[in-house]
Amino acid sequence: MRPTWQTAGVFFSLAFIISGCAISHVNYLPPEPTKQTAATITVKKSADDIWQSAISTLGSNFFVINNLEKDSGFINVSYSADPEKYCDCGVYNTDYSFQLTEKLTFQGAKSRQDYWTVIPWPDRRCVKNRRTMALDGRINILIKDRSASECDILVNSRYQVTESIQSRIVDNTLYRSDSETIVFDSGGRGEFSSGTVCRPNGRLEKELLELLSGL
Repeated sequence: MRPTWQTAGVFFSLAFIISGCAISHVNYLPPEPTKQTAATITVKKSADDIWQSAISTLGSNFFVINNLEKDSGFINVSYSADPEKYCDCGVYNTDYSFQLTEKLTFQGAKSRQDYWTVIPWPDRRCVKNRRTMALDGRINILIKDRSASECDILVNSRYQVTESIQSRIVDNTLYRSDSETIVFDSGGRGEFSSGTVCRPNGRLEKELLELLSGL
């Protein structure tokens, strides 16, 4: 079962006052919509020249080559990476006060973050939440001749982001554990049922085009 956080405008808030002393708030600000330009570039090399170098270069980086079709200039690779590097998933602000006071601000795409909250009525318990984010996906690369000495390289990425939240009460007993995965493409967006919104920041496509165009 997902945490019952609900979006409201550009943020959502969870606030509970337990026995007049334990308080927690979780405020979330989603990423701003951005216009991502087409991930394509023209280089002064033939498609055949780029193709020969691309195979060895992609394999030596963190990409795994899944499919090759030289006649059509198509390459499909998969990858795993730090989501904070390639995704914008907004910003979280948490505020907790009971036996300790904790105020945190962290990126929604951060790979791991611990924070305290208070379970709503009737449980009335303080819990420590461990939130993790993971990024996997696939990329389609198309290399096509423009002329005998020029070619176009086009990149389209698919993002698969997994948000996991594990909550434990103060004696370390597991209270709740949940995980959800969303999928979106270059220039798109995805939203978890928790309200977290993720968008690509364009860095993955930019880095890949720079890698291939520099061959």
